[in-house]
Amino acid sequence: RLLTTAADVADEDTAFVIAAFETVLCRQPQQKELLRCLEFLQASQPPSPTVTSAAFPAGGTSRVEPSSDRHQRQREDFVHVLLLHNDFVTIR
Repeated sequence: RLLTTAADVADEDTAFVIAAFETVLCRQPQQKELLRCLEFLQASQPPSPTVTSAAFPAGGTSRVEPSSDRHQRQREDFVHVLLLHNDFVTIR
């Protein structure tokens, strides 16, 4: 889990982004990456909890529903984006 205990949301989001980078990419984000990630967390608008997404035709393997908490859903979306990062999907 990538939970943080920072006092305010800005510090909490920064700590979350750093923890996510360290967990997924095994490195800290560069300053430019950190700023872009914080912009993403502040700007992304996850769907309303009352809106349901259509299932993929092939189905999915996840047994955990997306969070109904908007802030937590933004973080879930961020981690999904991070898993598509070039450093994660490219063998060097």
